Amino acid sequence: MAKLGFYLLVLFSILTLGMPSKLLGGFTKEKGGVGSVDLSENAPSRDTPTKLREVWLRFHEDNLCQQVDAAFVFHKSKMDVQVNVEGDQSYKKLFEMLEPLRNSYQIELHAVRTPLDKEPSNINYPPPSFWVNSKLLQYLRDSFIQDTGVFDKKWLPVAAPPLMLKGRLLMFAEDTLDYSRKMERYAAHLPALVRTAFDPTATPDLRNRALAICRTHARKLEKYAKKLNGNLSMALPKASQKARQNSRPEEPIIAEMSPIDSAVQLANEAQGIALHVHGFIYSQHLTVGLADLRNPSVLQSLKKVQKKAAEFRNAIS
Repeated sequence: MAKLGFYLLVLFSILTLGMPSKLLGGFTKEKGGVGSVDLSENAPSRDTPTKLREVWLRFHEDNLCQQVDAAFVFHKSKMDVQVNVEGDQSYKKLFEMLEPLRNSYQIELHAVRTPLDKEPSNINYPPPSFWVNSKLLQYLRDSFIQDTGVFDKKWLPVAAPPLMLKGRLLMFAEDTLDYSRKMERYAAHLPALVRTAFDPTATPDLRNRALAICRTHARKLEKYAKKLNGNLSMALPKASQKARQNSRPEEPIIAEMSPIDSAVQLANEAQGIALHVHGFIYSQHLTVGLADLRNPSVLQSLKKVQKKAAEFRNAIS
């Protein structure tokens, strides 16, 4: 009954007032964003109660970390949870997960909102860089013809693409951003999870659970990096022979690094790729950048991330 009352209070507050400034004495609204929190350093410590460690691991085991943009910050026996309340309403699931513990442990919830300059760009229309990408347009036209059984391409002129082509461009952009977001999130949580997996103060059960989650996250990271690479391969030209020869040497392989350092490197590289992808799709210009035309470094970076994620997963198995 208490759980139901908590949920109804949250729902009523959101529907009538928006996100409340205070909820049950512990929910405050802040400007900023979850992205401003360094997730790699915010792992449970020896002072963190076992129940709080467990609920944090459940957040990842249940894959809620992909549905909710949230950051857990641990301060000795206290746990702060910052939740981005923009967009998806899945954060209610997180409230329900935390609510049973609030009477026994010090948990503070903070609703944060993405600053205006960091809000997702309008995706009601396909990015301008896609309209002038003949390679991508041809691929989408061909897939449209295959899916619909239409074999006369003459009625799909480049100058005036049909509504279906526009819809496919939009879906392609949304899928690309979704793959990028998932890749980045799985990578972002890896460092803190690895710290718990190798934390001597944690119980064997918690360490084993954290290690299993690390392997799952690394596998999903590799999966979405591959999907993202497939999409961008359609949208970007192949690197020239000269560009491949002039590419920078690879960084040390995962096997030569500690698990924590490896996870931090993966998180940083995934974040850099995600920023690049967003900038490419929402370019201020009508064409692909000259650097991408000469040397699509993001594709090379994605291949490295896939390889490092696989090596990381094997190293901690």
